[in-house]
Amino acid sequence: MLTLTAPVGQAVLRSAIRLSDNFIKFREVAVFDPGASGCYDCLHAGSDLCANCPNKVYHKEMKKIYVNEKARYGERMTLSRNAILVFVYLHFLSPDENGFIRMVNVQEAAEFLHCCPRTVRNSLNALASSGYIAVRKLENIPCHYSVFLSDFRDYFRTAKEGGRGYLLLTRETFLALAGQSTINSLRLAVRSILSFADGRERADAQNPRSYPEIARALPGYCTRKHILAETDRDAFRKIFDVQSDRYTIRMRIRADFDPAGASELLRKDCESAVLDLVKELNKNASRAHRLSFTKAEMRDISGIALRYSVPNVLHAIRQVMREYIETDRAVKNVGALIRTYAKANAAFSDEVNSLHAG
Repeated sequence: MLTLTAPVGQAVLRSAIRLSDNFIKFREVAVFDPGASGCYDCLHAGSDLCANCPNKVYHKEMKKIYVNEKARYGERMTLSRNAILVFVYLHFLSPDENGFIRMVNVQEAAEFLHCCPRTVRNSLNALASSGYIAVRKLENIPCHYSVFLSDFRDYFRTAKEGGRGYLLLTRETFLALAGQSTINSLRLAVRSILSFADGRERADAQNPRSYPEIARALPGYCTRKHILAETDRDAFRKIFDVQSDRYTIRMRIRADFDPAGASELLRKDCESAVLDLVKELNKNASRAHRLSFTKAEMRDISGIALRYSVPNVLHAIRQVMREYIETDRAVKNVGALIRTYAKANAAFSDEVNSLHAG
């Protein structure tokens, strides 16, 4: 069964749909003006009082930003429409904290994506040959494979650790993306959703954009005519409200597909998985060693999943059960303890992976 949400790494997703050509963009920023603020004549200039000074004056400037997506996200093979959809589909199959999916049913994937099993198998092979996944056919179980998502652990790294973040997709948004009948409408849809998911780009994403600006992320043959044709499709307009004129096009994401609301669904995914795990752990436990969480604790635990992933949180709960509940050790703050374990597990796995890479 597919989860309600799935985190998909921004770096791998952008590479899969096609990285944009290098370009320069301008962003309006507020710059502190010490002259207009009267700092040069102020007796308190440079003191702790400056932080809360009521006389601060800012002026707006256009900041030039050089964008090189190949350097930022890393370059790898661009994928076909079917391969992109299969890749995203895999993320809804509950990978563990390392990115392993024990069993992928090709027939079920084909039915969900409205394609034939051969297309799914070909897509898995294409993903493996391009380095997105590692795949192995299961013996004695026809049409079933085990899959490893190569970059899954990197999705949850901080920017300081070199992470590029992830896009949290809902099942409904994925279904809408799967409805895009061409590779370029899929590219435009994913690109736009990524922009709306980024707090820094969200405001820009709602502004009118020129056709050459949009075409940067598309193959060279795509002109204004192609862009208008792709964005005029019913499947595309199911996700976006599109307004266009001779020079610009504006896309606003509809509320049902806005990534800003996906985090609540991930919390529901986490809480459901935690309840199932608690039921499993308590099955053979004595009454004194049973695990339970309050509503507030569940809310706290589901929030940890936004940073360290649902599988990592479940693994941390198992550790709490084994090392605290079963040994009668007192737990003052179970949420903080689970966060500590989840963070330590992530750091340990990164260290092990780096040793294997070496």
